[in-house]
Formats: sequence, C-alpha cells, structure tokens
Amino acid sequence: MFGRNGRGRAVSRILLAGAVAALASAPAARADEVELRNDSLADGATGALQIGFIEGEIGGAVFNPDPALFPLTIKKVRIFWRSFTGGQPDTLGRALRFYRGGAESPPAPVLVASLDGPVLTDGFLNEFDVSPLNIVFASGPFTIGFQFDSSPGFFSPTLVTDVDGCQIGKNVIFAIPGGWTNGCVFDISGDFVIRCIVDSAGIGPDIELRAGNVDTGSGGSPANVLFVNGNAGDPALRELTVAAGNHTVSIQKPPAGGSGLYAFWIMDGPTSAATIAEAFAFNGAGGVQSLGLAPRCLPSNNHVSPGACPCPATFPRGFTAKAIFGAGAAANVCLHRVPRDPFAPASFVVNFPPGLYTLLGILFDPNSSSPGPRKVSITNSVILTVTP
Repeated sequence: MFGRNGRGRAVSRILLAGAVAALASAPAARADEVELRNDSLADGATGALQIGFIEGEIGGAVFNPDPALFPLTIKKVRIFWRSFTGGQPDTLGRALRFYRGGAESPPAPVLVASLDGPVLTDGFLNEFDVSPLNIVFASGPFTIGFQFDSSPGFFSPTLVTDVDGCQIGKNVIFAIPGGWTNGCVFDISGDFVIRCIVDSAGIGPDIELRAGNVDTGSGGSPANVLFVNGNAGDPALRELTVAAGNHTVSIQKPPAGGSGLYAFWIMDGPTSAATIAEAFAFNGAGGVQSLGLAPRCLPSNNHVSPGACPCPATFPRGFTAKAIFGAGAAANVCLHRVPRDPFAPASFVVNFPPGLYTLLGILFDPNSSSPGPRKVSITNSVILTVTP
C-alpha cells in the first residue's frame, strides 16, 4: 500500500538542501503550445521523494486549466524522476495513463489512453512524446498518472513532489488496496512534478509572450519576477483574479542577480494579438537595441520614440528603481520622478479598483537574451481581473 506506516500516515522523505540535483530546464514549448503544471519546483530547487509506492500503484496530477484553452491536445509529458543518491539505473514504468476527471471527491478518473513501458532516467525531468496517441480533451479536469511496474526500494528513484504543500484536487494516488484517493490524504509534502505540454486552439500569439524573457540568455525557460500577492497567475494564461482592494505587487531580482533596477506598469486591459509590440531601449552607445517582443507596448519605448505608448488611465505612473530627475522626462515614460522606488526585491501595496489589468515591465538581467550591450529583459505579465 502506498506510503503507509504503522500509524496510517504517508511516508514522505523530504530532502535536505543540496540532496537533489538541480532540476534541469526542459526545452521551451513552441508558440502554439503551453506547459501545464501544478508544482512550484524551479530549476535548481530541491523536492521530496515519494518512496511509499508499490508495484501497480499510480501517482497522478490533475489539471483543470482555463476553459479558454480547450479543446487541447496532449503533446508531451514531463516527469521529474529522482533517487536519494542519483545515478541509479534507468527505470521501466508500467505506463503513463491519461484520464478524464480526477478532481472529484473521491476521485473517479476515467481512462482514455495509455503509453506503455515508459523508461525514466534518474535525476532528470524526463520528457515523453505522446502526440501519436492523439489525446484530445474538450474540457477539464483531466489527469495524467504514472504507474509503477515494480516496487521501488529505499534508494531507488521515484516520483518527486515540491515541498510547499499539497493542493487539494490536484494530486491523486491509486493505492493497492484502496483504489483512487486524493493524494493529500497520504500527507505528501506537495504537488507531483508531473507536467504536460498541450497544443491549444485557444492560444493566441500573445500568450507565450506573457512569460517574458527573463533569464533566457542561456536558452532556458523564462523566469517569473513579477507577482501579485506572491502569485504570477496560472501557468498557462498567467491570469489571476482578486477582489477589489489592497494587494501586494512585488518584483524580484532575476535568477542571475544584477543591480535590481527595474520599471513596471499596471496597464488597462488584457493582452491580445493586436497589442503585441517590440520593446526597445537605448544601448548606451548612441544606438537603440531591441529587447524582443512584448505582449503589450511598453511605455519605456517612449524614451526612444516619444508618444509611442500612451500612459495607462487607471494607474498613469508606474514603479521604478531608476532616479528620474525631470518631471517631463518622467511623464514621457509614464513613471514618477525622484525619489526612486527601492531596488528589487521590492514590494508595493496597491489599491486596485474593479477592472482588468496587465502588469508588465523591464529589468536589468545579467542573463538577458537581448543582443544589445545593455542586459535588459522583459518581465513576465500578470493578467489581473479585479472583481467588485
């Protein structure tokens, strides 16, 4: 039976810092694809090994993405597979299982497809191409599970969870005996690192750009640096809903560090294909450099081409750690003049009236993908719906 000791509680070995090798980033999804995930495990972070499984049992992640993404096709599955020591032989699993449902209480997922005999390598975010199965979901939720073909020993690799708490309705376990159960009942320390890449008819060209391009200079996936109440929005559409009132907007340094210099704005309305615009900055050598495409026109462009991007109506002045001394110069880029805001990491309490907003900005990033001499990246967007 999965993970139960004599007291009926799950056995979950939480690894100490450094005990797990860095979670390597997987290849980025194409523009018409998006990664769905429940876990918060970042590249280089530690997780928890779930060693209580036995032969035939299943650990699964339940996905219930924004309805705008449906219908969607499952293209790839990613599973973080890890042992205590690392370097163990490859593992043959019985199957990857795909189900409709899974968020019910108790869970009652319905099998729709399987990929038999997946082989997983210890210490990697293993990726499986399941596109030949043509798995299409017209609505959610749906579940992806890994079924064990043998009972892992204490030092064998196994499924991994993050360590910041198990989300109800997003993790399931098929236990022997017992059948389908909400994973949180077994005291797992977090959400299974089981992810999927989907191809969605509802993904517009602006959706991928909402991820920004922070920390992509080495070819990795974009890093989130802009948050509302510590949340960057759902992983697919980067959308978040809050009630009107005070909320904390925070900006962090990029993973590569740097000066913590930034500028960001709270713009009216969401992004769309029609709002995509290239972002520019002076390169410090008398020329202009491109920062890449952004899902919205950034007011910082006004520094290069005055009037290119109108200031927001609801929040006409953004936030910046740059000291701007001229009132006219500050107004041109929709920012305030001196005194400057704190360098990142920084947090601000903002009173949001009902409406729909896009939070977006730029910041100095030593691992920027910008080809210019100034290392500046476009932050992730947070599409914020504020209800009355």
